[in-house]
Amino acid sequence: MGGEIYLITLFTICFITGIIFAVLSFLFGELIHLDVTIGDFPILSPTVISSFITVFGGCGLYLLKTTHLHLTTILGLSISLAVLLSLAMIFLVIYPLHKASVSNSKSQSDAIGLVAEVVTSFTGNQRGEIMFTISGSRVSGSASSKTNDSFPSGESVTIIDVAGSIYYVEKLKEEYKNE
Repeated sequence: MGGEIYLITLFTICFITGIIFAVLSFLFGELIHLDVTIGDFPILSPTVISSFITVFGGCGLYLLKTTHLHLTTILGLSISLAVLLSLAMIFLVIYPLHKASVSNSKSQSDAIGLVAEVVTSFTGNQRGEIMFTISGSRVSGSASSKTNDSFPSGESVTIIDVAGSIYYVEKLKEEYKNE
């Protein structure tokens, strides 16, 4: 019975800590940079850590309360289930999102030099919206300019820079307007 008390305490602490860590990493994710990658493959992140800790604690508590398995078996099953769920998170959520993010940032830098159409008018450093085609896909995004020019809806512009999610544009040069 003494070992069971220690495991209940361990599993409860892990379960509560995992939930708190998940909430904190959701709220302050930009401040918590615990991402570990091998090459381009993300293997550890706050999401994976909080999932492991929470599942380990939750499974342990559940198995202690509902089964009559030996304590080492419960400990082993809890670790195994936590590892399996963490691997599932890596391969089914984290890695696909990471790939999409890398692909999106590459697409953004490939947009420099493309001609776009102004969808929502803007002036100078205000924000508007543009639409353009890249790799056969229509893309729209926030646009701004580094000049004080006006960009009415329907005007063709050239993308000259991308910073974050903002496309910086300039008026299309006369020699390209008829192409």
